Amino acid sequence: MGFHWPPFHSVNHLHLHVISPLKEMRSLSRAMFKLNSFWFVSPVWVLARLKNSAAKQAGN
Repeated sequence: MGFHWPPFHSVNHLHLHVISPLKEMRSLSRAMFKLNSFWFVSPVWVLARLKNSAAKQAGN
């Protein structure tokens, strides 16, 4: 489960990918959806990034 992070996304809105089962995915798909890679991040990572961004904006 995760999100593609810009510039590695194909649509201009936030949407969650839920991929299962991993063992049945081909190598390219596994690479595209490799969690905590430069291009695919966890919901926890996105939430922390959004909270940090909001805190910085509130401080300005």
